Amino acid sequence: MDNAVFKPILRNTIILTLLLFVVGTILFSTVLKTYYLPVYLLLGIIFFIVTLLYSMILIRAIRKKPQRFIAWFMGVTTAKFLLYLMIMILYLLFYREHAIPFLLTFLILYFFYTPLAILQTLKAINHSREN
Repeated sequence: MDNAVFKPILRNTIILTLLLFVVGTILFSTVLKTYYLPVYLLLGIIFFIVTLLYSMILIRAIRKKPQRFIAWFMGVTTAKFLLYLMIMILYLLFYREHAIPFLLTFLILYFFYTPLAILQTLKAINHSREN
């Protein structure tokens, strides 16, 4: 993958991650202090990595065989969803008492990272079509 496509994806994902980390740190050290769980930092790292991998795999797929993009998109999206579902289920099996704050935080991260991944992938696809 060339740097012209990868650098903006990496930069945007880092910016979102840092922004969410700063906002989360402020909120969980003041207003939401009683709801803080140490796993939140790990969730941020997981979403960061999955978002980068998701975008990179889809961009590679469109460049290799554009006619197979839909199949790759469905497969990668399903894998991402199943990974997230597995993380939620495993955490809730072991820490049921933290279910509500964990799930709310997970959903908030999901609703921030998913549009970012989709927009980045669409931009990269449009960029590859122009070249």
